[in-house]
Amino acid sequence: MNEVAGPAVPIRGLVPGSLRRLRPALAVKGTSSLWTGRLEFAVMDRHGGPICEASIVARLDHVMIWFGPTCLAVIDRDRLRGWLHAPTHPLEQDDIVLERTNEGRLSLSIAGRLPDLVPAEVVDNLYRWV
Repeated sequence: MNEVAGPAVPIRGLVPGSLRRLRPALAVKGTSSLWTGRLEFAVMDRHGGPICEASIVARLDHVMIWFGPTCLAVIDRDRLRGWLHAPTHPLEQDDIVLERTNEGRLSLSIAGRLPDLVPAEVVDNLYRWV
């Protein structure tokens, strides 16, 4: 299996002063390169027990949010990017709601359930590459 990978590029993370070198998978769209791929994380219940694996899948024009084998939302990539950089209100799409907490964390509410926090490393990658 051949994977397309971009050059090592310095990227500033969400933590001020952090600098990392990453090798993103890149897809060419017009004159720009966009990362495409999958970010996976465990959704936990209120007691810390795992409920299911969730994933965020980035494609050229849209981002899908999966809960186990079920796709719960398809979000326009530009809309999600704009919201991530200026989350003034919750982002509601299909069966999910994304919201910034008072502490600056990202919460994901699925089908009206109490929100779960998305792990910081997933948010960091999502913010960076979407």
